[in-house]
Amino acid sequence: MKFTRSLIVTALVGVGVAAQAVPYYYVDWTSATSTSATGTITLPDASTITVHVTGPMAFVQTAGGTNYWNFNSSIYTSSQVSNAPNHSSDIVAIDRASTYTVTFSRPVQDLAMSIMSLGRTNLHVSYDFNHDFTIHNSGNGHWGGGTPSLFEDVPTVLRGVEGHGVIVFDGSVSTLTWVSNPSEFWHGFTFGVAGVAIPAPGAALAFGVALLAQRRRRC
Repeated sequence: MKFTRSLIVTALVGVGVAAQAVPYYYVDWTSATSTSATGTITLPDASTITVHVTGPMAFVQTAGGTNYWNFNSSIYTSSQVSNAPNHSSDIVAIDRASTYTVTFSRPVQDLAMSIMSLGRTNLHVSYDFNHDFTIHNSGNGHWGGGTPSLFEDVPTVLRGVEGHGVIVFDGSVSTLTWVSNPSEFWHGFTFGVAGVAIPAPGAALAFGVALLAQRRRRC
């Protein structure tokens, strides 16, 4: 019985473990039109997640070009996100006051959004999301900016003042929508994930209880 209880304790501890820096896997943007961009995220087990963004595009880098993530890449990392998207120059750039929607082929967990040059000192630009987020880091990026350079006006509104950095949407995300306003020269982003969505805490608890019952029947 000691072994059985330890299994349940392990399951419950796994639910409540504090966040720590882990590798993130970023979108390889592969195709784009004037109103959409599509890419894939490849996870360590070689499975993939398809990512699709809709909305007016300024441009999309799918291969080559300036790697905007390389300059002061530490601002795209945090105590949770261990690595920046600086292995690739891929970026989606937008410039319109418009609505944008990103969908994932399966739910992802703790989605990171790396942001480059949101707004400028004399023209602040906001992203009004349909999901709460946390600013993990921001500062001076490829086009300058202060420290910090990203601000949370309310739990769902991000404001950039030549903003460069990373925000994280805690929990499971399958679709994310935001309104960008006002129009600006251009600002860019990409997405990274630590993995696919995991069961809710209640599911882990139910698993532990079921496992205990099964073990007792065998005793």
